[in-house]
Amino acid sequence: MRNYLCLIFMLFSCFSCARSSSKHPDSDYDSIRRPCPSFNIDCIRSYFQHHASCVPHYEPIPDPLYLQKYSLYIANSNITVELNDVKVQGLLNAKIVEFYINKRTDKLVLAIETEKLSIDTPRLLMKYHRKAQEPIELVDKLYVGYGVVTITATIPYINNIQLTNAEVTTYAEDGNAPYTTGTNINNSPDLVVKTSYDSLLNNMPFTIREALVTQGPLFMANYIQYNICDFGLRFNSYSH
Repeated sequence: MRNYLCLIFMLFSCFSCARSSSKHPDSDYDSIRRPCPSFNIDCIRSYFQHHASCVPHYEPIPDPLYLQKYSLYIANSNITVELNDVKVQGLLNAKIVEFYINKRTDKLVLAIETEKLSIDTPRLLMKYHRKAQEPIELVDKLYVGYGVVTITATIPYINNIQLTNAEVTTYAEDGNAPYTTGTNINNSPDLVVKTSYDSLLNNMPFTIREALVTQGPLFMANYIQYNICDFGLRFNSYSH
């Protein structure tokens, strides 16, 4: 079953979505412009160069791409997860599957599709939260194979593109992505750990997909800055 996850990159996007038209782009035919009909990467670079304060970048995104650290919040299980030294694979072979501007809404849309997106971390810090106490912290490893994923960035102000204004949505084809962890992820006699971990297991497919709320914007921001145009922003990536 396909699953659509709306990833909010900026908090104010909730309000802008409410104000925007519900029309599908197809119904905005007269307002849609495709400056690069064949999705040619050089053409897209040129568009960004002339409509944003960025420097064209010609080196492909590293594969794997390493992200230093980011956190995921699993509210339904009362757990915070911190991923360190995350190895992201699959973005190098991502294809641009959509690129257009909507002159009526003053927005640019860029979408990429990966065939085998995965993340792998040797240091997954699990924080099991307890009432009026410090959390119990356990360290383990994690691998998730997301498979086919489409990541879409919608950026307002087509003549003044700012990457930090992007709203990113992610569409994961596999509703039950495979994952593996070590044995230390719940290695504690504390009842809170058992209860929270059982809740996590029961909701694992949803939790893994929900993690793209945080990860999708990181993946897209790095893809744009490596493959298209460098805005001079650092989104957690580093050389290995």
